[in-house]
Amino acid sequence: MNTTFNIFFLFFFYFFVIFSITGFGLLFSSLILKKNTDSNIGYSGIFGLFFVSIYSYISSNFFAHSLTHNLFFNFLGLSLFIFFFLKDKKKNNYKLFSLVFFIFFFFFFHIFFFLSFFFIFWVYLYFFFFF
Repeated sequence: MNTTFNIFFLFFFYFFVIFSITGFGLLFSSLILKKNTDSNIGYSGIFGLFFVSIYSYISSNFFAHSLTHNLFFNFLGLSLFIFFFLKDKKKNNYKLFSLVFFIFFFFFFHIFFFLSFFFIFWVYLYFFFFF
């Protein structure tokens, strides 16, 4: 596969897992803690890490965590994130969150292309001068 294609999937699954964990954190804070889900997205991420860790410790004793299990689990977390995100749509927090997400995605995307161009440029210079 192409390296650029692999890096794109790396960034895609990076955000996919972050949103999945945040979705489980929103579920944990709304069901277990009985708190409102609009408090702080950072706390939701920490609650999500806690929930996913506890789930992993318990469920690994009963069945294997295969690719199918992990994809289903992450899609469930992503759907929970979308559900809670759309539920709080009236509070205008989604505009700020989506703006921050797109800024970070744009930032990571451009850093990747800058670094890949920079690396290719130095490789070409190396082969031009030393071979």
